[in-house]
Formats: sequence, C-alpha cells, structure tokens
Amino acid sequence: MQQPQRVTSALLKTPGIGGVVGVNGFSLLTQTQSTNTAFFFVSLKPWGVRKSREEQIQAIQASVQQKLAGVSEGLAFSFPPPAIPGIGTSAVSP
Repeated sequence: MQQPQRVTSALLKTPGIGGVVGVNGFSLLTQTQSTNTAFFFVSLKPWGVRKSREEQIQAIQASVQQKLAGVSEGLAFSFPPPAIPGIGTSAVSP
C-alpha cells in the first residue's frame, strides 16, 4: 500500500475521526507542487457522538502523532487549523 493510503487508513481507524481528505503532490506549507508531498484534512465526528476520553481532541491528536511518528518513509505531523477571526478555534455545537 502506498504511503498516502497508509496514512489515510491509519487516520480513519482513529476513534473520533469521521473523515479524511488527502491531497497528493502539493505542499500546504510551501504552496508548491511536488511529487513527494501530501497533506490531509481530517474531520472529527460531532461532539455529541464523541463521548469517550479517547475521542476527545487531545487524545485524538496524541494518537495521530503516535501513528504518524511510525511513518519511516518521510516526515509526517499533525497540527490544528488556524483560528478563524471572530470565532476562535472552536464553536458551540448546535
């Protein structure tokens, strides 16, 4: 299995993660096309569904970091999206 598919599979097996969209061949950090880069957008399940401790954001990030540290073919890491002006980094679930 190719590395991007391995990362996607590992992310989808993480409790609390609802979906993953991967983009191959583009570096989000440098804004350049490159055949050896990829990035992934991860969406979480709704707050009301994520009731266990392992489904909370701190545990999800720790689990993802541990899984990404096992990628031996390159460097992989996670980071939260930037704050949205006027909203911050979180919002109240309806």
